[in-house]
Amino acid sequence: MPSMRSNGTVRPATFISALLLSTAFTVPAFAQVEVVVVTAEKKAEDLQTVPIAVTALSGDALKAKQIDTFKDLQYNVPNLTFHKTGLGNGQITIRGIGQAAGDPGVAQYVDGVYSETADLATGSYYDLSSVEVLRGPQGTLYGRGSVGGTINVISAKPDLDNFGANAEVTYGEYNTVNADGMVNIPIIDGELGARIAGHFASHDGYLKNIGTGGDYNGLNDYSFRGSLRWQP
Repeated sequence: MPSMRSNGTVRPATFISALLLSTAFTVPAFAQVEVVVVTAEKKAEDLQTVPIAVTALSGDALKAKQIDTFKDLQYNVPNLTFHKTGLGNGQITIRGIGQAAGDPGVAQYVDGVYSETADLATGSYYDLSSVEVLRGPQGTLYGRGSVGGTINVISAKPDLDNFGANAEVTYGEYNTVNADGMVNIPIIDGELGARIAGHFASHDGYLKNIGTGGDYNGLNDYSFRGSLRWQP
């Protein structure tokens, strides 16, 4: 009789242990969410925690999607459109809001510095860390000129530890040449570094004046940027 009781208590314990062991191996693994750091609220935050409609594109994403200008950006950001308003000028619209009563409806910033001109809208991207597009009114942090939203263009910062350099050149019809280059130099390891980047674009005119025989709408544009980073 005692032996029967002992067998009865061991079997349920063995069954429960086997059940727990099998359950432990069948628990599904949760996918890891990539952390995207943005400065939409003028401080570094995880994109998942920012209470703003933000589209953030890293420098690698800009290259992968071949986003070189604001004209290309409109095909990758919801509610954003771009159109040229004249020779060398352009207008950006977010959710249908653009220029209003002389004030820009979309604020444009490069490395935290406000730009009221159309240079950003008609210029080209090169050597960037990221581009952030904030949709909706941003007047609390960015002033009255951001009724439609804000665009932050953030340049790549100097690497304080590693030397680096790269260059890329493309050629196409109408003698189109696009060239980008960058050199990163750590002056004092972990403390001081410099970075120099440049961009060049040119092509022949593709509109011919049948009266004079000249070609128009040609391009010869170049830009350079130098930055120095000190981290004491």
